Amino acid sequence: GDSFVVRHGTQEYTLRLYFIDVPHDVAADYKPDDPTSTHFIEKEAEYFGIKPQDSLAIGQEAAAFVSRTLAGKDLTVYTRMERDEKRSEGRFYGMVIVDGKALSSLLVENGYAMIDGQTTDLPNGSDAESYLETLKKAEATAKAARRGAWGKAR
Repeated sequence: GDSFVVRHGTQEYTLRLYFIDVPHDVAADYKPDDPTSTHFIEKEAEYFGIKPQDSLAIGQEAAAFVSRTLAGKDLTVYTRMERDEKRSEGRFYGMVIVDGKALSSLLVENGYAMIDGQTTDLPNGSDAESYLETLKKAEATAKAARRGAWGKAR
């Protein structure tokens, strides 16, 4: 949902979206007896007020949403290499624009992503704080409409 492979010509790049975190979508990531492996899944579940198992289901829904949204579309990708403190190598972060809208916004609007992660000023010159405010409004709307994960909230 928030990390995927982008092809440009003959090159493939793994890209991580700025501003958001989508729940994990692999059940193997959730091991109830292993605090390290459950940290992120439990954090995501807590954010939405759902069970960890529901968080995994939302992650799968989000991945399917991204596949449908991007299928057959021409995309604009803005990216830069960012240092990730947890990794020895750099990591590509980026913004994906599809049909004139940021994929991160679409994921938040549909209740599939939490506002979290690496931020940056936007390619159009807007500052990160302004975009975060836009995402917060989209999240409030998704929450009120009980879209995506918000529809499973306790």
